[in-house]
Amino acid sequence: MTAKIQLGGKTKLFATNYSGKGSYYFLFQFFDLRNRISREDKLIILFADIAVNIRKHTNFASSDRIISFIEAIRIQREIKALCKVLGIRCKELVVEPISKLWKELLSKQPELMSEVLDFSNYLATADLSIPKEIRDYYYVSTETQYGQAYIIEKFIEFLIAKNITSLIDDAEKADAIILGASTEPAIRRLKTFFKGLKIEFLKKMPCIGHTRHYIPRFVMPNWEMSAKEIFDVLEKYNITKKHSMELISIIERFANEIKIEIDSSDLPKNERVKLAYMLHELLQEIKKKTNKEFCTSTIQLQNMEEIAKISNILRSRNNTNILKLCNGENSITEIAKRLDKSLPNVSSTIKKLHSIGLIDFNEKKKPVKVVDRIEVLL
Repeated sequence: MTAKIQLGGKTKLFATNYSGKGSYYFLFQFFDLRNRISREDKLIILFADIAVNIRKHTNFASSDRIISFIEAIRIQREIKALCKVLGIRCKELVVEPISKLWKELLSKQPELMSEVLDFSNYLATADLSIPKEIRDYYYVSTETQYGQAYIIEKFIEFLIAKNITSLIDDAEKADAIILGASTEPAIRRLKTFFKGLKIEFLKKMPCIGHTRHYIPRFVMPNWEMSAKEIFDVLEKYNITKKHSMELISIIERFANEIKIEIDSSDLPKNERVKLAYMLHELLQEIKKKTNKEFCTSTIQLQNMEEIAKISNILRSRNNTNILKLCNGENSITEIAKRLDKSLPNVSSTIKKLHSIGLIDFNEKKKPVKVVDRIEVLL
């Protein structure tokens, strides 16, 4: 079994493609989610590591990222921290990568693979076009269609929701599965396969920075970007005044509810400049609060390959000495000087520690340890 949820209350599942780094669109989805979850609810969040690993889960968005086991753990911890920062209050919270639950479900019910294959045959002749009202909000071209891999991923999410009682200890039947608004037209193709499962969709909102139609790489505004970089994306996508004002309104409500002050009184009247500044300020504040929660985390390992990988890195006294100095105050150059080590040596170690999720970088680009304890579960 993956995790424990106590009996009683409603069980809701939220499926998200959030993969870290505080992309604004997914943070805004979490903001909407907070108003749909009560303190008595049990919330299970499924994050779609499958979609990213496919690399091209639609015919307009692609990614070069491969989510490793360690990175999945990192995203899991980041989502838990975000839920606390963004005020998502529920009785129980479980966060799991879809691939993990799907693997476990297949081990219990291997016949479900036949359902996936049958559904993929159905998709071969299905209309995968995206309606205009979705295209306009997501800045995709008229010829854009949903990718088959993307819809199959949603089919898998529904199979997990349908069988959640066999995957989560003491979990009751899912009362609802919550999805982003962009998926609604695609989900129409799934409803006939999952009658009786309640579906809720989050509010529709402008989404930029993810389509190869404008920029040949994923550049959705996130908390790693400067205000200038965010503005450049807004310009490249030629975001409309209506959508700019809509996002500014969301930012203002968002900031007010989670007690973040953003002073926009002296900003130019240009709505894109104002949006870039306000979005950058909001994302930076959320990042600070999330990192603060992040630093009290425990990482649990079961995968022997990843246990060996971390052990090999931490076996070196040089590496552990560098890790101890990653406190958010020391730059990489300062760490090298304090340990009398070469800058390339320290930089290489920092890169390794970051790759296994033990450190992150703060707003000053200084390394900071984000794990207090490592537990090995055998």
